[in-house]
Amino acid sequence: METWLGYFLLGFALSTPICPVNIEMIRQGAANGFFYSWLVGLGDVISNLLMIGIIFYGFSNWFSNPEYLSVIAITSGCYLIYLGMTNLKADLSISQLIGPFILLGKGFVLGLTNPIDFLSWLGVYSTIQHLPLSFFITAVLYLLIGCGMWNLVLSLSVSWCRRYLKPEFIRKFHVVSGLILCAYGIFFAWYGLKLLFE
Repeated sequence: METWLGYFLLGFALSTPICPVNIEMIRQGAANGFFYSWLVGLGDVISNLLMIGIIFYGFSNWFSNPEYLSVIAITSGCYLIYLGMTNLKADLSISQLIGPFILLGKGFVLGLTNPIDFLSWLGVYSTIQHLPLSFFITAVLYLLIGCGMWNLVLSLSVSWCRRYLKPEFIRKFHVVSGLILCAYGIFFAWYGLKLLFE
């Protein structure tokens, strides 16, 4: 039981750092409420499952190659800069809603194109790959439940605070989140270029 709790807490902890997915969840939750924030987080959990599948089926060496990792980093950087610029240009009001599949896809792409996420899961996989398959599957399940629990807590917290937020604050946060996403995009692109030319 303590082992499974440890994997649950690890999954929870892996999701807590400020990252593009969490920023987008906060932005959607503040503007549109719980369901919109949670869908972005759900897309991220699905991308985590895909990453684990990629690593499990032996593609980890291919994706951890500096050349391929640099392509992922540069691509994700360009996407984040585009997303950040879109946030800066858009006039998001509380009444403007986005379709659920778009939000799910946005969370999925943000999670899948984050090279730091991939390296984190690669590190986790290296510690449990030698264990029996049944243990591995259960550990991954608890890790993903931990990730999902963080997304649920974040979505509930932001949607609860939303009632106290004025529209002007939401608009300002929208701009700030766009700037942060652009900063992440520049960092990832720089990291990818650095890998490519080293």
